[in-house]
Order: sequence, then structure tokens, then C-alpha cells
Amino acid sequence: RLLSIIGTIIAAGGMTFGTFLLIMRFVRGSVWAANGVFTLFAVLFIFIGAQFIGLGLLGEYIGRIYWDVRGRPRYFVQQIINGK
Repeated sequence: RLLSIIGTIIAAGGMTFGTFLLIMRFVRGSVWAANGVFTLFAVLFIFIGAQFIGLGLLGEYIGRIYWDVRGRPRYFVQQIINGK
């Protein structure tokens, strides 16, 4: 869950930064964001956030499988043949 929360925060920060860059591009003009490095950082933050969200969901899924399997016996005896 922690990775999902961190991923959501990072992705939201990337989207906020991207929105800020878009607004500044319209306000200040094309000279302000000529290099595009900051736009690359905004897109990078969005994708890194998405990866963290995916890892958080995967970890949650594996954790639930672990807790489900933990309570079961290792094997089941289906039939006893010639037993006493």
C-alpha cells in the first residue's frame, strides 16, 4: 500500500508540474521552455509514479496470496491404503 501511495503522490506531482509547464508556456511564450528538459522530467515523474502504483498493487496481491496460503496445510491425504 505504501508504494501505491508514494506512486500516486509522484504521479500527481508530475501532472501538477506538467500543468505548470503548460501554463508557463502560454504565459511566458516558447522561449521559456525551449529546451524541453523540464517537460521530460514531468513525463518521467508520471511514468515513475505509474510504476510505483503497479508495484504497490503487485505487492498487495502477492501479500494476500501469502496470507491465504499460510493457513493451509502443506499437503492433503486423499486416501489411506492398507493403513492401521
